[in-house]
Amino acid sequence: MRSISSDLAVHLAGGVTTLCTCWRLRRRDGTVMGFTDHDRNINFDSSLFISAGGLSASSLESSLGFAVAGAEVTGILNSAQINEQDLSAGLYDEARIEIWKVNWSDPAKRVLLDVADIGEVRRADNAFTAVLRSLSHILDQERGQYFQASCSADLGDQRCGIDIQAGAYTRTGQIIGGDGRLELIIDVTGFDTGYFDNGVLAILSGTFCSHCFSGIHAMTATNFEKCLALTLQYEGGYVDHPADPGGATNLGITRRTLAAFRGRVVTKTEVRQLSRAEAAQIYRRKYWNAVRGDELPAGVDAAVFDHAVNSGPGAAVRMLQSSLGLKADGAFGLTTSAALFVARPPALIGELIRRRRGFVARLKTFAIFGRGWTRRLQAIEKSSLAMAAHANAATA
Repeated sequence: MRSISSDLAVHLAGGVTTLCTCWRLRRRDGTVMGFTDHDRNINFDSSLFISAGGLSASSLESSLGFAVAGAEVTGILNSAQINEQDLSAGLYDEARIEIWKVNWSDPAKRVLLDVADIGEVRRADNAFTAVLRSLSHILDQERGQYFQASCSADLGDQRCGIDIQAGAYTRTGQIIGGDGRLELIIDVTGFDTGYFDNGVLAILSGTFCSHCFSGIHAMTATNFEKCLALTLQYEGGYVDHPADPGGATNLGITRRTLAAFRGRVVTKTEVRQLSRAEAAQIYRRKYWNAVRGDELPAGVDAAVFDHAVNSGPGAAVRMLQSSLGLKADGAFGLTTSAALFVARPPALIGELIRRRRGFVARLKTFAIFGRGWTRRLQAIEKSSLAMAAHANAATA
């Protein structure tokens, strides 16, 4: 409950009021700016609030609990206060906004309505729109690093810290046998059995020259790049929509996910500058590997991977199991693998997409994002079925 001074309460109770709204903006670099929708400048609390005739704001929605409320402030782009260079450089990212209701005839009579952080700042037709987020959005940001029983780094990457090119971890050998499909026998002497389990095999010459296979035990070529390219068609570039609980997102990677991957807090500017190469590493580790994409039939891998990106790997595996008629426990084990082995990919893809359509239709944000989700699911189904048909023709 807001505390209103007795003087302001008397003014509000009167027949005529002289009220305006003032916004005080504090950037992370310490710069303070003030704006008001009144037709004259206003001074209070050691701040000058400049009159901006085109300035308007939607209300900041309040809700119980920790839901992230949102609002927008729209105004004339004033080169003396806000310029394109500063906006593009991200100087207004996470700036703090105080929203005041003020008696312009006596600014001492005022009340602080809300405090919010700036999300996305959009520019169009010489005007700007700043999306405001309530302070509860901070609770959605990842702090620190995830820990799990198995190592979350990829072998040999920066987080792993091990140079796999060193002699102790790399050996070149000759393929001397195998079944021609799923198993290769390589002459690598001097190492214990299982030493290279879960490593990476690179074929340097022959028919499959330049191919790399992750996992050693699973020697089938990965469909990851094709599936990633398909999903990225619908993830787009940098966005920070107030209705999206993921917040600042680029190439489908949320700020929270990027922070977990890098093991530290990241800024919105860093999200905006995310490269496709790093995004691909995140997608492979956090989503593709989590749903065991290399073990899924062609086409099914695309449908399950896209679902994992949208709703999380756990939800994707559970829906896969439900579509297979199994208990949806999220544990991808022998039972799930056996059911996949006998499943018909086209029918399974159709069932996966049907269930996803039903799921998104029940979401509260369907009215906002539903049309885009529907188009995406139609395209994912079409492409997944094409992948399955191509794979079937290749093995016929």
